[in-house]
Amino acid sequence: MSDRSQEHIVILTGAGISAESGLSTFRDNGGLWEEYSVYDVATPEAFERDPELVLRFYNMRRRQLQDAKPNDAHHLLAELEDRYRVTVVTQNVDDLHERGTQLRPHVVWFGEEVPMLAAAADVVAKADRLLIVGTSLQVYPAAGLVHEVNPGVPITVIDPGEPASVTGAEVIRKGASEGLREFVSSLP
Repeated sequence: MSDRSQEHIVILTGAGISAESGLSTFRDNGGLWEEYSVYDVATPEAFERDPELVLRFYNMRRRQLQDAKPNDAHHLLAELEDRYRVTVVTQNVDDLHERGTQLRPHVVWFGEEVPMLAAAADVVAKADRLLIVGTSLQVYPAAGLVHEVNPGVPITVIDPGEPASVTGAEVIRKGASEGLREFVSSLP
């Protein structure tokens, strides 16, 4: 592509991108799934069985979110939006992308159909570059989106730990903000 500003970058994000804003992740040490079972608080059946527990869980998350502010990673994504065609596909239910000037995603619980999955897969299939930030790539169907990217499309994974294996991906082993800074500075 000769005009880099027309390059389409698709960014898949998860809870790790909001960790620097003080929000708990799900799978890290001390993460939410150590204290709560996903089946007790994040499924339609859980809400039917014990709505009080589910609401308590989400109210706790809302209280955390009240004081949270978009971090450098969110602002760097917004910077990318100024320079490139960017689509953010996120697993997050916080609104930090929106507060960082990006649109808030549709929200679904575990076990529910993802209404925008086909659209997300189509976006990934049309990407000129795929960037993965702050997700363990363990939750399907979102994790399966990496398989929709066309051969030869550059893939970058930003993860301070041991990310899931993504064939041919460049891995930046840093937190979201530091890794995004490195990624953004490497772009033309």
